[in-house]
Amino acid sequence: MSWKFWARNPSGAESQKLPGPKGIPTQVGRDLVVNKGENPDWVWGLKCVTRQKEGVADSYDFRVFEEEDAVRNGTAIRNYNSLDQSQKLILYEGWYNNKTNKAEVVKRTEP
Repeated sequence: MSWKFWARNPSGAESQKLPGPKGIPTQVGRDLVVNKGENPDWVWGLKCVTRQKEGVADSYDFRVFEEEDAVRNGTAIRNYNSLDQSQKLILYEGWYNNKTNKAEVVKRTEP
C-alpha cells in the first residue's frame, strides 16, 4: 500500500483555498451606505466572504451576511461556498474590484 500524501491535486475547486469571513470591503460598504441608504453603524458590523472572480484580476465575488443570524441558525460560515447551503442568510451579493474601486451590490431576495 503506497500513499502519496505529499502529492497534491492542483486541479478543481478543492485546490483553491477560500478565505474565511471578514469585515466588508470598503467599496461594498460605501455602496451600501451612499447608494442604498443603509445605516452605517449596521453596515460596518456585517461580515463578508469572498472568492476571486474567474478570469479577472483584482476582482472578487462576495456575499454579505449578519454573523448573529448565522449563529442563531446554527450555521458555521467558513468560506464563500458555506453559504450555498444557507442561501437565506445572504443579505447582499455581487462583485468588487480592488484596482478600480468599483462594486456592484445586489440585495438578495427570498427564493
